[in-house]
Amino acid sequence: MSLFWKLHVMAHRGLGGSALTETFAELKALFVESNELDLLCGAAYYKQGLYTQAIKFFEAYREEEPHSLTFADMHANSLFTMHKSERLSVLAEHCFRVDRYRPETCIVAGNFFSARRDHAQAIEFFQRALKLRPNYADALIMMGDEYLELKNSNAALEAYRRAADIAPYSFRTWYGLGKAFDMLSMSDLAIPYFQKATACDPSKAQVWTSLGEAYETSKSHSQAIMSYKRALMCENPSPLLLYYLASMYDRTDSPDTRDPDQAAFYYQCWVAEFNKPTSLSNKGNFTDKFEAAANFLAKYYNGKGDSKKAEQYANDIQHTEQGKALIRTIRATKGYTFRPALPADMPLGENAYGGAQSVTTPGPPAFNFSGRSEGEQPAWDSPMSLSSTPRNFTQPSTPIAAPVPGTPAALGGLAASARTSRANSREASDWGSPAVDDAR
Repeated sequence: MSLFWKLHVMAHRGLGGSALTETFAELKALFVESNELDLLCGAAYYKQGLYTQAIKFFEAYREEEPHSLTFADMHANSLFTMHKSERLSVLAEHCFRVDRYRPETCIVAGNFFSARRDHAQAIEFFQRALKLRPNYADALIMMGDEYLELKNSNAALEAYRRAADIAPYSFRTWYGLGKAFDMLSMSDLAIPYFQKATACDPSKAQVWTSLGEAYETSKSHSQAIMSYKRALMCENPSPLLLYYLASMYDRTDSPDTRDPDQAAFYYQCWVAEFNKPTSLSNKGNFTDKFEAAANFLAKYYNGKGDSKKAEQYANDIQHTEQGKALIRTIRATKGYTFRPALPADMPLGENAYGGAQSVTTPGPPAFNFSGRSEGEQPAWDSPMSLSSTPRNFTQPSTPIAAPVPGTPAALGGLAASARTSRANSREASDWGSPAVDDAR
């Protein structure tokens, strides 16, 4: 019985780790056919924010107990958080067939309509759940989330305050209140509620991140840095925290916290995370942050006299005018100038403007966009290159005519070619923003 009690405590308080795995294994060995163990283990993983594992146990329980709606609301919240809209639709249909007048069924339906961005219909089902169970704190919190989506801050504040009266120990109530004030551009009022949320559950990275953003808006830069660093200590922190910390150390309007060396360290960490294939699912949304980091690092190392590293980072943004200017500056310090590479489809024997070349004389060494001269060994290949097909722009073995006098090619080479989510108060966060959480 002590093992069952221990598993119940873990399920309702969000405790876990190795103790949860060991307790579940011991009970499963004793009660092989018990479906209650799958249900409690799924609830424990849900409270910890491990939604993928929670879904697996909830679905195993539903297969064995199709007429039970116990913890169906947690199951629906997990599916909503992981953006499993098709499976959420199947669960909603199943719950309606079993019992459409259960509060859990109303929560499942509300999640379904919220996933379809039908927030008015979702609010109606959450209100129906409150009529069936007046002290249903989760329904109030979700209803506040939907009001925030509709930009109805007053109704959201009222819903969160009612939830705080019912469940003052839940971090989601205080976090929702903080997000509501933050949406109203009242960061000073949002900070105390975020602090209460961190006191209720210090393991949530998105709460610490929201607190750091509120401090940053309030010009409390040292507190913002501490909050961001505390968020990095949580499980599964967002890589964007590295960029936020670097930008805080790079702020010119805060001489007390400005530290170029620390900014360079965190920018390097951010660039390394950005270059990982599985780090971010929507990298296109963060290209501007990557370019800002590469620009800072190129200037930083060029100022330190490390032209090799500076050129590596400048090559990451060579497709921008700022990147091209950096490459010219860096190469000028090395004793040669920047000449853009010729297009791959340009036939040899013609200049950039289509004119015939007549005099056979070896030209100056050509440089490509990879940041190295002819014969130089590649030190690093940029993941942001414009083409995945390698090009060879080295000097051909056949004689090449010199440019016709008077043409732009004879006067110095070719000219360089010219060239923000749902802010809910929910329990998990996507890489899109560490303070944005679409969890219930």
